[in-house]
Amino acid sequence: MCIIIDEANRKSISNVLWHKLKMNEQFARETVTEKAPNPDLKIPFESAFEEQVEKFNLRETATPPDVKN
Repeated sequence: MCIIIDEANRKSISNVLWHKLKMNEQFARETVTEKAPNPDLKIPFESAFEEQVEKFNLRETATPPDVKN
């Protein structure tokens, strides 16, 4: 029940899944103009995400809240 309430209010699970999908090159390119479900939440596994962005050269598809400068 707590998970359902948290998801309804903060979209924390959706946010984690969104950022995991953003590590996929095709998804990152297809969703370049879309925002995460809750952009106010901290990016989960931030260092792994940044490594993937560098690895696949996705800086142009990752938006500022997605990647540190």
